[in-house]
Amino acid sequence: MNAWLPLSIGIALVVCRLIFLIRPLWNYPLSHGPSYFLGVHVPADFYAGPGRVWLARYRIILCLQHLILLLAFAVPVLSGRLNDLPIMAPVDVASFFLLIGGFVLFARHKLGTHPPQLSAVAASLHPRRLADYISWPVEAAMALLIAGCWIVLLLSGAGNIDWQMPIAHTYAIFALLPGKIVIVRNGFPIPPDRPDAHAAWSEAGRRHSLRVMDIMRWYLTTILVAWTLRHYILPPELVLPLQVLMAGVSIAYLVVLISSLTRGAQRIKDLGHGLRPPGSWATPFKPARATIPGGLAWGVLYCLGLVAILVVFRR
Repeated sequence: MNAWLPLSIGIALVVCRLIFLIRPLWNYPLSHGPSYFLGVHVPADFYAGPGRVWLARYRIILCLQHLILLLAFAVPVLSGRLNDLPIMAPVDVASFFLLIGGFVLFARHKLGTHPPQLSAVAASLHPRRLADYISWPVEAAMALLIAGCWIVLLLSGAGNIDWQMPIAHTYAIFALLPGKIVIVRNGFPIPPDRPDAHAAWSEAGRRHSLRVMDIMRWYLTTILVAWTLRHYILPPELVLPLQVLMAGVSIAYLVVLISSLTRGAQRIKDLGHGLRPPGSWATPFKPARATIPGGLAWGVLYCLGLVAILVVFRR
């Protein structure tokens, strides 16, 4: 019964991903219409020729990423190590960034070698302050919860602790904060045609990304708190009620995350209809780029950190 909580969360994560997310991701390269592939402007007959191969490659990578998620679930279950299931979350994040993100960058590098260059660029006069996007009291509350977990772990004695889980989750939570700052501080250039619509589209994407990251961080925080309570604080007779409660809470987080992803993605798609995708054009001053300044560097470092933790603490 001690493994009931991680098992239920793992099942919920797999089911939600397979039912709600794989469909919109399946057609993600076409989200800007048949004139684009992953934001790169392509010829009218692209999907009648090489576009079929590129789309098939993308979908194979997508299936591979979901296979990794299934393996991260199946291996602990089949080996009887159900308490290792929480590691699914950072494995899922790292594999998604590395595989899907890597393929997007590779495809854009191969296909977007000669994007059109516009003679002018627009600029927003509205400043973006971190406090307008990041709630520091909420960040402090999250930090206090995690600090409390670590105090309990350290007082429990290092020899009795499986360090992989708390270290991986703590890293995954706090290392997302620099990513949020990068998203707030930086952005894509705005083309001169329909600048207000492009600015609104960009702002919606920024807030959507921050919202999803916050839901993920609170989800991981919830798992860490529940894990600490179950193993190092509660008496045995209260473990089962906690498992039932936290399973419900964690599944609710997953439902909110999936709902936010699908509804937010659809809203962004609607706002971006007929607009120029980021990276599909170049400014007079800078080449086209598919990622915001600092975004790629942060994403690579984030994934490498997760991989390093999993390798160092493998058992």
